[in-house]
Amino acid sequence: MRADLTLVREPSDRGLPGSVFVRAAKPPYRPILRFQRVNIGSKDDVRLARRAGLPLSLLEPDRIERLGYPLSFRPRLLIGRDMSPLVHSRFRVIAFVDPAAAKEPTIEDLVVAMLTIDPLGARRIARDHRAEIDPIRLLKRVLAENLERRAYEVRLDEFAPGIPRIAGLKPLSRTALQAEDDREFSRGP
Repeated sequence: MRADLTLVREPSDRGLPGSVFVRAAKPPYRPILRFQRVNIGSKDDVRLARRAGLPLSLLEPDRIERLGYPLSFRPRLLIGRDMSPLVHSRFRVIAFVDPAAAKEPTIEDLVVAMLTIDPLGARRIARDHRAEIDPIRLLKRVLAENLERRAYEVRLDEFAPGIPRIAGLKPLSRTALQAEDDREFSRGP
């Protein structure tokens, strides 16, 4: 599926100049089947929408736990920002600027998503997977999603040098972060 953006002439729009407004081509023999929204209410709906090619995926706690940070949260729907007006979901939505990041999230994309859920968890994942993380991609993703403030608070610049300092904001102390980094997690039965 693809997004299709067109302008629709309203009855009040009279005499539109043809040099400015270009008519959309009419389909040759089959009309385009248009959908005004996508309803996502379950994991199966996510699977069906992904099969249709929509840039979305479900971020579940077990995926984050496999990365070494056991955290209980309600699943979040990762979606490309340009598609977010079309998707109605019972899941909370994290809209990414890059639709590819929503469709097939990398470790950097998961760290960025975790910044919106639990910034300390994002730091822990970045620390535990330092060897796998591309610092330039992580920096670009943080900047693209406008999460510099949260990244600076948890000193994510240790893993993505170049994250700008936020004036008037004091990041967490290194001793507090070290205590959080060294904390052992108890695994449930």
